[in-house]
Amino acid sequence: MLRGWKAIAAFLEVDVRTVQRWHKRTDIPIRQLPVDLKSHPVADAAELERWLRNGGASAGERRRAGASPTPLEPDVPLPGARKGRVWAAVLLSTAVVVAAATYFIALGEPAALPHAALVDGERVVVRNVSGQALWERVLPGLAYVPQWELPGVRLDNAAVFDADGDGSVEVLVNVPADRGGAATGSLVCFEADGRERWRFTYGRAFTWRHREFSANFSGRIVRPLHVRGRRLVLAVAWHSHWFPSQVALLEPGTGRLVEEYWHPGAVYGALQHDLDGDGAGDLLLAGVSNPGLGLGRGVLTVLDLPPGARRAPGDGMSDFTGGRERRAVLLPRPDVCGALGLVPIVAELLVAERKVQVRTNCAEVAVFHTFDLSLDLVDVRVSDNYAAVHGRLEREGLVSRRFHPSQLDCLGRTVPLAWSPDGNEARWDAYWQGCE
Repeated sequence: MLRGWKAIAAFLEVDVRTVQRWHKRTDIPIRQLPVDLKSHPVADAAELERWLRNGGASAGERRRAGASPTPLEPDVPLPGARKGRVWAAVLLSTAVVVAAATYFIALGEPAALPHAALVDGERVVVRNVSGQALWERVLPGLAYVPQWELPGVRLDNAAVFDADGDGSVEVLVNVPADRGGAATGSLVCFEADGRERWRFTYGRAFTWRHREFSANFSGRIVRPLHVRGRRLVLAVAWHSHWFPSQVALLEPGTGRLVEEYWHPGAVYGALQHDLDGDGAGDLLLAGVSNPGLGLGRGVLTVLDLPPGARRAPGDGMSDFTGGRERRAVLLPRPDVCGALGLVPIVAELLVAERKVQVRTNCAEVAVFHTFDLSLDLVDVRVSDNYAAVHGRLEREGLVSRRFHPSQLDCLGRTVPLAWSPDGNEARWDAYWQGCE
């Protein structure tokens, strides 16, 4: 796995700016993992090799434009290949210079473009790559911290990325729901120069199984998406007091709602990855399913992009979600969570080296589940301090048995499902009896 722009550029034998331009304008397989205010790119070497064999940047730009890629000849050495590579390098260098010149003429110097957005009270301060402030805006209500804000879990109150693919960047800011519940939260999109482009209002009031839910949602995750050649904005919001989470796909130019999915709990992680190799990409959601009284259990959900059509109600929460999931995996609740009365928070979601990894947190301990791309379990591990914390809880009388490595077998009993589950359903208590 290649991590960082420099490592990816060195592998491709180009400079960093070229890779970043390709990332904006082509379908090069680079993923960006959010860490604090920066975005850390990762790429799989085999995927990059395949991308190069399929035509690289030029073919990627054609695919983005909707054209068919030029068929490739077999990988057979040709006479004069060395000379061809030299001329190709010269032409590539020339193209890079011309493209770079066009890029900076069109967009201006990088110092004029937003690179990070920092929320300070009710102000959002936008800075360039050098850390200089470009502009700031006051958004009433921005300083309010919603009820379910949790330490150690990174959620997006602001994000900077090229939402519409025009080569510039936009700044997207989540304004939480009103403290008194009078107004729901919103996502505000600003142009690179600070002009407001649009606002999207989260959630809506509704009734389900004779239970009423207010329109009181706060945004938690903002990501760019590419869906069959179309750019969209993924925006995830939680209900401020109960479930569900709203997973919204928005038109980047207007903020118009294109699709939405309702998750029966809280979504802590979301990313796009082509799990089944159909070229369309899938949306992975990592979170907690806890639609009623109880701590719930961690869940990993896969949606097609765009999400599939509603299905007739079946198992689990399908009458609520519409059964639009392609697959879901329910995770056991670590007994440390139960002993401490803590919701098992699936706090991290990562895809790397053709593996999907989720991290479930309970106070200071963590459980790591690793799956293959079909979401079949590959491995389960616990944090180094798990046994020590477990022993302390045993001495305090909160758990009934000493931790033993055999308990990993229990933590590895994940449940694949065709529907999004109710993580508080009684049958799961019976299934994991003696484990949780």
